[in-house]
Amino acid sequence: MSPLLRSAFRRLGAHHVWRRRNRGRLVICCYHGLRADDDPTRHWLLVPQRKFVAQMEYLQRYYRCMSLDDALAEMSRSGLNEPTACVTFDDGYLSNRSLAQPILERLGIPATVYVATGFIGRDEPLWTTWLEFALQQSEPAEIDLSEWRLGVIKVGPASARDARQVINRLKKFPAETRRGVLSSLGRRLATPRVPEAFRFMDWNDVDALQTTGIFSIGAHTIGHEILSRLTDAEVRTEIRGSIDEVRRRASRPTLTFAYPNGGSDDFDPRARSALMDAGCPYAVSTIEGLNDSSTDRFALRRVVLGGFDDLDAFQLRMAGVLPAARN
Repeated sequence: MSPLLRSAFRRLGAHHVWRRRNRGRLVICCYHGLRADDDPTRHWLLVPQRKFVAQMEYLQRYYRCMSLDDALAEMSRSGLNEPTACVTFDDGYLSNRSLAQPILERLGIPATVYVATGFIGRDEPLWTTWLEFALQQSEPAEIDLSEWRLGVIKVGPASARDARQVINRLKKFPAETRRGVLSSLGRRLATPRVPEAFRFMDWNDVDALQTTGIFSIGAHTIGHEILSRLTDAEVRTEIRGSIDEVRRRASRPTLTFAYPNGGSDDFDPRARSALMDAGCPYAVSTIEGLNDSSTDRFALRRVVLGGFDDLDAFQLRMAGVLPAARN
């Protein structure tokens, strides 16, 4: 939907109509990181702080903001009868504490942070982040990746489109094959300067979030691996290992789990089985949509928000208008 059409829908009050229509359905927001308003880093994962403030103030005004565990319990027990929203963050970036925490505390909005436990306290980016910046910061060139059926890709400052395409295609590879491609690229690309905004929390930061009383902590695997690309043993290790670590370290663990990447082909029945074995009754995806008591509790839907969403889009997506329009 174009910005002009979004604006027209919003001015006509579509978000208010659909919010009331969907008052019995739970909306779960999915963020990753924030960036300070004066931070020059531009990336879809990073929501500017002022934009996040506007979004949270909108939620506070028009939705009942609950912790995810409490909202799911109520939805399962008696159903929801008023617009209800939950806020979640994936991965465990330091900005969850440094930028988001003060805003959420001031507004009294609970949140759940899903951490990839193997990255907490380590000065190492996700492979997707590393590759994106390595491709863009290397000297302009072309690299032949035909060996892996990836063709010839551009490297250098103008390679943003190729970088995203390569990353999205690599996400579909079996994990072991992907590691081989990354190892080869690591020998050919410059060591990237990853922006500070992609720095992860350490466990002291996680503890500080929990002392606020409004944050709960959940597992997001150990190594942020896409589960459907792993072996059976790896699936069990990534899920059980991260859940056990969160339960051991967190004073406010959530009952829920978040799938890395989280699309419909990024998890499978093996993940569901491993979650059940670990005593985890819910999992959140990145499949767009709202939730009710009939939604698969191991594939709960979320609205993934990034730095390029304007307030019109935010309001319409919270209400369920944009998914309806696309369908």
